Amino acid sequence: FMFDYDVMEERYEELAREKAKGKEAERAQAGARAKEEEARLRAAPFADWVGQSAGATEGTSRGVAAEEARPMAPHRPATDRRRRIKIGALVVEAPAFTDPSRAPFCPTARGVPLQLRTPGVAGILHWMLQKKALKQDMFLIGEPGPLLRQLVTLYCEIVGKELEYVALTQDTSEADLKQRREVVDGCLVYVDQAPVRAAVHGRVLLLEGVEKVERNVLPTLNNLLENREMALEDRGFLAAPRRAAAVLGAAAREEALGEAAAAAAGRPSGHRVVSPDFQVIAIGQPDRGHPLDPPLRSRFVARRLRASEACVFDASVALEPLRAWLPEASLAAGRAMVDRMQALAKSFVFEGPPKEQPPPFPCSALGSLARLAALTPKLPPQRHVFRVYPCAMQGVLTEEHRKATLKRMTAAGLVEADAGAPIYYDVPSIRPLSTSELDKLPKTMEHACVVTFAAHGARAGSEDSCEVPMPCGKLGPLVDVQVASAGTQSSESSAAALHIRLQSLSEETQRVQLFKAGELRAWLADHKVPYKDSSDRRALVALAVASLQARRAEAEARADEGQSVLARDLGGMTLMRSQRLALSTMMQDNAAGADICLVGDRGSGKSALVRAFCTLLGYRARTLFCYKDMTSRDLLQRRTTDAKGNTVWHNSPLLDAAIAGDVAVLDGVHRLPRGALYGTLGQLLHDREVVLADGTKLVSPEHFDAMVVRGLSVEELRRRRVLRVHPSFRVIAVGEAPSAEKRGGWLDAEVMTLFHFVEVRALPPDEQLRLSLMTSGGREEDLKPSFAAIESFHAKIARVAEADPSLAALSLTLRQLLGI
Repeated sequence: FMFDYDVMEERYEELAREKAKGKEAERAQAGARAKEEEARLRAAPFADWVGQSAGATEGTSRGVAAEEARPMAPHRPATDRRRRIKIGALVVEAPAFTDPSRAPFCPTARGVPLQLRTPGVAGILHWMLQKKALKQDMFLIGEPGPLLRQLVTLYCEIVGKELEYVALTQDTSEADLKQRREVVDGCLVYVDQAPVRAAVHGRVLLLEGVEKVERNVLPTLNNLLENREMALEDRGFLAAPRRAAAVLGAAAREEALGEAAAAAAGRPSGHRVVSPDFQVIAIGQPDRGHPLDPPLRSRFVARRLRASEACVFDASVALEPLRAWLPEASLAAGRAMVDRMQALAKSFVFEGPPKEQPPPFPCSALGSLARLAALTPKLPPQRHVFRVYPCAMQGVLTEEHRKATLKRMTAAGLVEADAGAPIYYDVPSIRPLSTSELDKLPKTMEHACVVTFAAHGARAGSEDSCEVPMPCGKLGPLVDVQVASAGTQSSESSAAALHIRLQSLSEETQRVQLFKAGELRAWLADHKVPYKDSSDRRALVALAVASLQARRAEAEARADEGQSVLARDLGGMTLMRSQRLALSTMMQDNAAGADICLVGDRGSGKSALVRAFCTLLGYRARTLFCYKDMTSRDLLQRRTTDAKGNTVWHNSPLLDAAIAGDVAVLDGVHRLPRGALYGTLGQLLHDREVVLADGTKLVSPEHFDAMVVRGLSVEELRRRRVLRVHPSFRVIAVGEAPSAEKRGGWLDAEVMTLFHFVEVRALPPDEQLRLSLMTSGGREEDLKPSFAAIESFHAKIARVAEADPSLAALSLTLRQLLGI
């Protein structure tokens, strides 16, 4: 899928020059005007597109000038005048948007806008404007993520063109690219889809994921791409502008244009003329999916966006919402993390065919990764990286690629060893916002609370804690007071008891190191520490010291439990220590502004963590159960019929959660067909925007507020079926770990750009026993023999299931264990 772009470009320029030979006078006049305009732009190069000229409004769009390097104003397309944009040597005059609700809005990647002051972005925009002048369709090739979609949206914003977006999956049919049949009042109605609307109204058609579609579907667009013609299902016909003028004549062409307007109003239509401004832009990875047909791929001029051009990021933009809450040292940790990750992403080059290479690092996650490192600066950097790039998770990478990745991470300074006890962050308090803190709250938060994260471990001190705002549900947080405020006297007595206990363990450690071999064996037997009958005193001393260190860590952990909100009763649930650590990790990801994916074996307690998360933060959970034969469309809307036989569309629980600000739980994402999750929900999870099958459009809070600023009221937007995605909306995906036989499985490069990942492992036997005792109310001496037998059976089934996966269904889940 490579072309000689220079030869093609020279050929098209030659044709353009030959066509313009008879217009020398007009060209001379245009050249004079261009020179005057260029001279004026050199005097004030940003006057027309950053709001510095007379008549510029807050809705002025942004652009790029390669020779200038000054801060840019927020991007807002103009609605009251024509704009001139200068990129390099090109000066483009763009029309104003007549409909503010359809003006493109460049989205943000997890709260971080597209970085314009980079040579890669400026070069691609310059190249896209050249293709626009030559009236060529484009194919942008790059890694998964929102960057390519952001570039196309910014291009449309610059040139003043409306955008129609189509996410292609393996379930995309011919009706999704032409016209869909609906029953309205007992009559059959043909509804134009995005390609037809874009062709008639002169918009840009953005096709994402062309490599996922079946080979017999995309040829539907071949004639539209090559000749600008297409036969429609309602017996209408899209005619090319030149052919319509030559064959139909001027009068017939005007009639066809009238029919196009009639079709836009919902009335029957015949011949419709394709607008001369219609343009198609495709984005994707044609080297990783189905091979494209030669006739189809020959319709595009392609350009690849390299990782070195994509991973250019300014951490200060991502950390700006936390600047009023965190000290400068924490913010510096976030900036250092971004610098290291950019160096790692640029060195992420492997040999071999694309399908055999490991997934690339998701550069779109740098914003949330910077905030995560600033929130938890004491954590080793590799634990931050594994949240966005789970290379250490079993079955994601091959052993060879995993070792190579860890080697590159070590070279970039992203691997540090835990000195002493591992560091972790707990949640000692959750409280509502005070009146004085409302001014410090980021504008993207509507329902929020203040959460305290405190570090524990060998390198953690009492000052290693921070208070940050976090989105929450409409009900508010469950706990609004500090656990330690139960009484100063009780907390002081607990601290004194802990000090005495730790001092006793230290003295015992020093004492056992002086024991002889016989005394050590007796001590180990009294404390029920298993050991081999040996006369090696050093081995016996090491066993005794390790046992005392484990008891010391357990005493410190139990003391921390009394100071943790997560140790309280959460809607009838009491979490074990390993579950509390996973829940604290989920809350950190939520504060960083990322959606969450829980990955673990069947029965490891993932659903319990989701319930605890929603209960603690006051969210309502809306669960969408995924299954193997589920179509991509079912993730958003489902088509049914009403009592009169008319076709209607019902929102899925995911959309209900997006509108209401709840948590959408995607249970069983590992069962979905490969590519369905990213292809259908990629735009919603990245940009918080999506266009639905019934014509409704969900937009991000920033986009919705921008349309209100441009003069559209909330009622008018609702009449136009434009709805706002709630700022507190979060998605929690739940899936089983990929198998070692199928490398990566469902957890591929596309899914890695959507979430922060939390690995949920099965509870240790001691925690399972404690949880069973708390649930059943029995005594330990009565349950321990039965529990040991059940654990032995579970371990044997797990070993057998590794050889025969069909026996995995016999393994006991945590829910079944508690039932027994």
